[in-house]
Amino acid sequence: MQKILNALDKLRMALWWHHIVAPILGVLYLLLLLGQGNVRDIFPVFFWFLLSIIGTASLGYWINDWADQKQDAKVGKTNATTGFSSPQKWSILILLLVLSAFPWIFLPIYLYSIGFWGLLILSFLLYSLPPFRFKERNLFGIICDMLYGHLLPIWITIGTFKDLVNYQSPHPTFLAATLSILLILKGLRNIIQHQIEDRKKDQKLALNTFVHWLGPYRSAMLISVVLMPLELVFLAGLLGYLHWGMFFVFAFFMLTYGIRIWSWKYYRAKSRRQLFRLWFVLNDFYEAGFPLSALVFLIFLHPYYIILALIHLFFFPKTLDHWKWVWKTWINLELWWELRKYIV
Repeated sequence: MQKILNALDKLRMALWWHHIVAPILGVLYLLLLLGQGNVRDIFPVFFWFLLSIIGTASLGYWINDWADQKQDAKVGKTNATTGFSSPQKWSILILLLVLSAFPWIFLPIYLYSIGFWGLLILSFLLYSLPPFRFKERNLFGIICDMLYGHLLPIWITIGTFKDLVNYQSPHPTFLAATLSILLILKGLRNIIQHQIEDRKKDQKLALNTFVHWLGPYRSAMLISVVLMPLELVFLAGLLGYLHWGMFFVFAFFMLTYGIRIWSWKYYRAKSRRQLFRLWFVLNDFYEAGFPLSALVFLIFLHPYYIILALIHLFFFPKTLDHWKWVWKTWINLELWWELRKYIV
């Protein structure tokens, strides 16, 4: 039992907790902001949904690590399944599958949300397990990762809560297409970046990844010149259409990063080096700026949402670290010190 608990602790929760769960909850908060649902009615559903998220994400990482155990051992990479017997691995797999599926007994049952969840589980299997093992099959790998890591979780969230929050989209087809394109761009950017970072280990294992096929420099060009600019445009357009307050928070967040990057004199770096940096900016907004700003606007509508904000900050403490960084960026500006002479 202790080994099982240790394995659950090794499922890289620190890696995906902020990266995956925080943006999902941000979408839920935005639905609450746009709709007219009551958080007291939604909270029980929210609890079961969060359990399913934890179980599903852990299940995906467990399947991936189990399938990669021999390869990770060759390159000295940490693997959560190392040291466990086959019965123990199956026990953990079944436990995580139950944790992922059991909450759906208490969640709203819609054909499309259940279908998306089933497709998510299928994506885990296709990505990691032979004979498919899409992670080693070039373009199939990045598409599969984009689906289970970004596109499907958000559509499952919307499908589960849309009716509960009583949000009626004025242009559902337009919003669905715009959001899907945004999530596809976000997912491709993240998995290509991950493959660039892991390219040396993947080369040792002779894996046929997308970055191995295209090359790290061209992959970096693809992110910096194509995917990120398009993602910025679609994100700004979507937020501007849905909620102008959220759009201005996004613009402020990006302006702050621009000031900070300028202070680093990053523009003086060689062009090749510039391509391999600054990819974290949008993820910081998705993980910190987006959920918290939605909660702040919710508090303006109904003060009791401050309870939800405190719960979020308790489970996502890194959110405040990002906003402290934003505060320090502005407080250290020479312009700010000049303005203080006239304000104070």
